[in-house]
Amino acid sequence: MISPLKLDAPGGKVAATLAPVSVLNVPGIDRRRLDRETMPFIYDLVKGGSLLEWDGHPTTEIWPTLVTGANPGGHFIWHCKLDDKGPSMNWKDRLFEALPDRLVTTVQLFRHFANREFDMPCIPHRRRRHLEFYRLKFNARSEPHQYRNVGGAETVFAALRDEAAYGVTGNFDDFPAALEKWPRLDTRLDWFEIHAYDIASHYNVSNQGVMKLRGRQLDDFAKAYHDKCVAAGRRFVLVVDHGQEPVVGSVNLEKVVKKSGAKPSELVYFTAQGVAKFWFRSDSARKKVEATLRATPHLHIMDWQELNERFGFDLGKEWGELYAIADNGRVFFPHDFHHLLAHLHLGLTNPEMRSRLWNFNIAAYHGQMPGHPSELGFMVTSDDSIRPRVAEGEMIQVVDVATTLLSLVGAKPLPHMDGKVVYENATLPITAGAGVGV
Repeated sequence: MISPLKLDAPGGKVAATLAPVSVLNVPGIDRRRLDRETMPFIYDLVKGGSLLEWDGHPTTEIWPTLVTGANPGGHFIWHCKLDDKGPSMNWKDRLFEALPDRLVTTVQLFRHFANREFDMPCIPHRRRRHLEFYRLKFNARSEPHQYRNVGGAETVFAALRDEAAYGVTGNFDDFPAALEKWPRLDTRLDWFEIHAYDIASHYNVSNQGVMKLRGRQLDDFAKAYHDKCVAAGRRFVLVVDHGQEPVVGSVNLEKVVKKSGAKPSELVYFTAQGVAKFWFRSDSARKKVEATLRATPHLHIMDWQELNERFGFDLGKEWGELYAIADNGRVFFPHDFHHLLAHLHLGLTNPEMRSRLWNFNIAAYHGQMPGHPSELGFMVTSDDSIRPRVAEGEMIQVVDVATTLLSLVGAKPLPHMDGKVVYENATLPITAGAGVGV
């Protein structure tokens, strides 16, 4: 077990003790559907603990900002950027572009199954060859170099090096084994991510039986995790990236682009499930597409400069000249993750995604326009010796999380970390039996 860090007061006296911190990170917990019957520990923690809340960004990947303390532009996890090799094509490009898109993407999928470094196989080659991808896969974060540097930005784990640890699971069956290893008792900061609940919510949010079962399993794990932390003198912090909004409809972006009259050779675009971005070869194509997008219901349209100004990003237009963001509860379909073989593979191999065998649309989604409950994230601690530094009801920023966690363990933020410290009294020692739900 790591020894608590002593802080010296003037005269050489010990002023306070910094307890090590254990973060339990659970994307997908939506406070609107948090009930005491299914998740009593988490419910009481949220109601009675030191809670801080933030609004999200139009992306499904909040984790990079949480751990780097930098917005997109400080790290580059923003799906893809234009990597335009110009109008010339080699013979392979000409061959692939002469073939039907569905045939090409099927070949790419088999290549992806054999080599997972080949990413985004469902995008037709005629668009894919112009894009360079910057994505984060939760199951590829197993080695220190992968979670200490994310998108070119160092994380809280890099700041603490061997005194920090990260782990993740996407499977509820792994909970017993995880509790044997986590929380880590030899670190100043550890972070354990449960991606399994997020997956379950994406595909089963309307299935009360499944959600109650997974909610109880999660709550039992969180309670046991908390109790181990308190017994070891560690501060327990629950971090939730976002909620989930049930999907009620879709927008066919392919038809919208075709309706605009712009030629395929005049633009490149990327379509995720909730956000699409465009690059243009000509002003006329931009005007046609933008006018058609703005006339399409259930879309928010903004250019790259407005995106930066609105969300505090620092992204060049190579990351997207024009953005289309679907209403919360709407998705783009078809999109660049959609392929029949991909649905069959994931539906057969992952029980949480079984519905993909008969329903190609996701059941719930997030990562769209902030200001909606599905985009709200929060952090809460059971330790009542520390309190929020912000006014009651005031929201913090996503970038504040990394800075605050480092302050809780007595470490300085890295130079690129833009956030504030949003918990005060962090130097008070933790005592067994303190806090909510113990």
